[in-house]
Amino acid sequence: MSRLFNLWHILLPMTAMNLCACALFDYHPYHVDADVKSLVCEENPKVIASITKGRSDFSFYFMADSHCHYDDLQDAVDFINAASDVDFVINAGDLSDFGTEEELLWTKRILDKLKVPYLTAIGNHDILGFSDLAYRKVFGPTDFAFLAGDAYFICFNSNSLEYDCDGSVPYLAFLDRAILQTPQEATRTVFVAHGRPEDEQFDKSMVEDFFSIVDSAKNAMVYLCGHRHFTHTWPIMDRWIISHNICEVAQRQMFYVHIKPEGYDIDLIDF
Repeated sequence: MSRLFNLWHILLPMTAMNLCACALFDYHPYHVDADVKSLVCEENPKVIASITKGRSDFSFYFMADSHCHYDDLQDAVDFINAASDVDFVINAGDLSDFGTEEELLWTKRILDKLKVPYLTAIGNHDILGFSDLAYRKVFGPTDFAFLAGDAYFICFNSNSLEYDCDGSVPYLAFLDRAILQTPQEATRTVFVAHGRPEDEQFDKSMVEDFFSIVDSAKNAMVYLCGHRHFTHTWPIMDRWIISHNICEVAQRQMFYVHIKPEGYDIDLIDF
C-alpha cells in the first residue's frame, strides 16, 4: 500500500500540471481563434475617406514585408507617430513569416499604436498557415477599394501561387466591379498589392485578363507593392503604369507618398 500511496502522490501533481499547461499552448500552430474578428480593412477606409474628403493633396507612408521584425516595425510606427505630415499608412503584406494567427496579432498590436489610420494588403507569407483565414480574421478582407481625396485606391490579393494558381487570385470579378464602381469624385487610380504581375507569385495565365480589366481604370497613376525585399521603380511589363517597389521593413526604409493635384512624389525615408 505504501508504494501505491507514494506513486499516487507523484502522479497526481504531474497530471494536474499537464492539465493546467494545456491552456498555455495552442492546439496547433495554425489554430485560428473563431472569436478573433477585426475590421481594420473594412472600417479604416471609411475613416481615410472622411479625413481626406474633398482634397487633392494628401500623404501617406507605405511599407511592406515587416514579417516578424517586430522591433523594426515598432521603430517605424514611432517614426510615423512623430511626424505631422501624414494622413494614413499602408503596409503591403508579409505581416508574418508563417501566416499564424499569433504572428498576425503581434503585428496588429504594433500597428494599432499608430496615431493615424492604417490599411494592409495580404502577402504570400500571410497565407502559408491555414490559407487566408487567419489574415482575414485579424485584418479583414483581402480585396477592397476606397476613396482618399480624389484618388481611388484598389487593394487586391496578388498571391496566386499560394492558391495553386487555380484562377481565383487575383479576384478578377472584384477588380472589374471595383473599376466599374469608381466614384465620380475620383480623378485617378492607385493600385496596391503585395507583388507585381511579373513576380513568381502571380498566375501568368491570368496576366492578360488582369490587364484587360485594369487598363480601363480611370487615369491609373501608380502601382505600389513590396515582396521583392528591395527598392526599385520601373514600368509594369513595359506598360502604362509605373510601379514602386519598397524594400522590407528590416532594412529600415519606407516610402513617403505625397499625392498632389498634378501627380505624386515618392521619397525614400530612413527611420
